[in-house]
Amino acid sequence: MIKRIISTLFKAIYSVISIFNLQLALLVLVVGLVVYLTGAMNNPTVKLIFDGAFILSVVFAILLTIKKLLGIGKSPKKSKGVQVVNTEQTVQQAQPVQPVVATPIIQSQTVAPETPVYYRVKGNDNYVMAEYSDKYELFLITDGGLKKVRTDFKN
Repeated sequence: MIKRIISTLFKAIYSVISIFNLQLALLVLVVGLVVYLTGAMNNPTVKLIFDGAFILSVVFAILLTIKKLLGIGKSPKKSKGVQVVNTEQTVQQAQPVQPVVATPIIQSQTVAPETPVYYRVKGNDNYVMAEYSDKYELFLITDGGLKKVRTDFKN
C-alpha cells in the first residue's frame, strides 16, 4: 500500500515536471544546492551566476510551456505508414493481377464485388495496400502489374 502511494506520488511529480518543462530549472536547483552545501554560495559572484541561471531556466520553462499550449512548431501528425491515394489512375493500376471472383451463394442473386480503398505505403512507393471491410491486401508494383504479397484479416 505504501509502495503504491509512493509510486503514484513520484508519477504525479514527474508528470508536473514534464508538463511544465521544469527539467532544466530542477537541474539548476540541484547544482545550486551542491554549491550552497560547499559554502561557495557566500561569494557574491557565484550567487549572481546561480540567480541568473535559475531565472533563465524558469523563463525557458515558461516559454516552452506556452509553446506547447499554443501548438507552435508542432509537426503534423504522422500517419501509421500508409497514405490515402485518391487518384483514378492509382485505383486502375492497383487492380490485382489475378482478380478473385466470388461465386454467389444463391444463383439467382448477383453479388457485386466490394471496391477496396487503395493506399500507397509510406516510405516505399513500390507497394500498394487495398483495404476491404474485413481484410487488407498488400501488393508489389511490378512491370507486369501488381503482385499480391499477403493478406491480413481484420479482427
